[in-house]
Amino acid sequence: MATIAIPLRPLDCFYVYPTVSTDLGVNSDLQPGNSERGVVIAQAAPFVSACRVFAPVYRQLTLSALSSGRFSDAAGGATAYSDVVAAWEHYLEHDNGGRKVVLIGHSQGAGVLKRLIKEHIDGDAANRELLAAAFLLGTSVSVPTGADVGGDFKNIPACRSARQLGCVVAYSSFNEASPPPPSSLFGRVAGTRNEALCVDPAGLTGGGLISWFSSSSFRLSTSTGKASEVTSDADYIVYSGLVSSRCAREGSFSYLSVAVNVEGKAWGISLPPFITGEVWGLHNLDVSLSVGNLVELVNGYGK
Repeated sequence: MATIAIPLRPLDCFYVYPTVSTDLGVNSDLQPGNSERGVVIAQAAPFVSACRVFAPVYRQLTLSALSSGRFSDAAGGATAYSDVVAAWEHYLEHDNGGRKVVLIGHSQGAGVLKRLIKEHIDGDAANRELLAAAFLLGTSVSVPTGADVGGDFKNIPACRSARQLGCVVAYSSFNEASPPPPSSLFGRVAGTRNEALCVDPAGLTGGGLISWFSSSSFRLSTSTGKASEVTSDADYIVYSGLVSSRCAREGSFSYLSVAVNVEGKAWGISLPPFITGEVWGLHNLDVSLSVGNLVELVNGYGK
């Protein structure tokens, strides 16, 4: 078990959560429920030891929109994006104070942040200077095949070392034993010759993946129209170096391939072939699988 301590944190993290809302309709409301709280336990709270974490509540596209085929609703997507942009601008005006910031998002949250980076950061030298890194997990960041920059971002490259600043970590995870099928939703860029960027966090920090799984509750302070700071008293079960990872290319797919190693098997650790369906792979575990490595990276950025 690991309990978070909160030392001086020299930089900030701005986190946008994935599709979790159980509200009815295309967009959620601005009242976070158990699903929003639960995902912040798993994905954002671990970072409070390394950075001040700000997390906006936003009117995201809901699970209902996803299941009913309305997830591509343009008006709904614009609503979700506008909330995050407003929270980002509020953060810059009232909370940033010139501090470096790490953008962290998963799935829908990563997609929203990818658009925010394209429209508000990539082409603005002053805003790029604030960016310590962007962790965009469970979405496809487009790059020319074999390249580190281009495609979605013209000026922000892939992270290739632990102390590199102003760069991107992105991947979608699949069990090594169950690579993405042709109809997979993740790990490729449809309709172009580009590929989905894959950066292995364990390759940046050394060793295997450091996976965190939450085991208790936390407190999330929220306020409409801004990104409020996350506080945490959560405990976690930590698996360090028991899961191995590598970026793999297979056909049009580029993804993070993960497998329990010999030591992990000796501890009785196992991974499902997929979670909510073969085309999703290990999507729901994208962040938890490597969050310890990502926290280590953020700690390094602040030194």
